[in-house]
Amino acid sequence: MTQLARQAKAASRELSKLTTAQKNQCLAAMADALERESAAIKSANALDMEMGAKLQLSSAMLDRLKLDDKRIPAGGAKLKCASTVIPPTQLPPDGSVTQTKRFAGWFAKVSTKAGPTSR
Repeated sequence: MTQLARQAKAASRELSKLTTAQKNQCLAAMADALERESAAIKSANALDMEMGAKLQLSSAMLDRLKLDDKRIPAGGAKLKCASTVIPPTQLPPDGSVTQTKRFAGWFAKVSTKAGPTSR
């Protein structure tokens, strides 16, 4: 686990050097990979579920672990949605933005004011 944490930290440093467009391309590529590799993901997840059952994980934990034909595409949709978020550095000077977002089949009009709130 320590090695995995070190690798994640190193990866986060590299990702911080990317432009917003490059980060969005990465998110889109991850979403596409989830869709493309869903059969392999489900196969590997079946092994995880089997091990979880052997370890007597609770039904709630097994439910969280389970990946299926609904959860895998939902993960891809969330990644695609994340790639459409406007970073704070690209907001208008007054910090306001209104945009329509599609998130896992739901449409929502979002208005927000970014930056510190006044007290």
